[in-house]
Amino acid sequence: MSRPAITRSGLLLMTLACVLAMWLGAGVSPPDARAQATRSDAMVRSVELVIDYGEDVQKLYGLVPWKPDMTVQDALNHARGLPAPRGLVYQSSGTGERAFLSSIDGLANEGGG
Repeated sequence: MSRPAITRSGLLLMTLACVLAMWLGAGVSPPDARAQATRSDAMVRSVELVIDYGEDVQKLYGLVPWKPDMTVQDALNHARGLPAPRGLVYQSSGTGERAFLSSIDGLANEGGG
């Protein structure tokens, strides 16, 4: 059984979901509260990375530590660093605003990047 290729719209939705999760995570912990961090506070200042392959197949990485100016690539790198079989395998090129996600878990991006 082969998994479907990542479509441009699927990749866009996946990226938007990650950005939204990071944005929402940023808003729940004001800077003054950082000095009083507790275990539960660390849970609040985290994001979830969800890789949605379509057809009800997803990979979830919960409690990815959030930090100011975090990018989706930072969340992907966190998932990449986890031990097998949970670790994420992805390929990208470029950096910053010019970064392009080529594949996730061997599934090629169908975008024109």
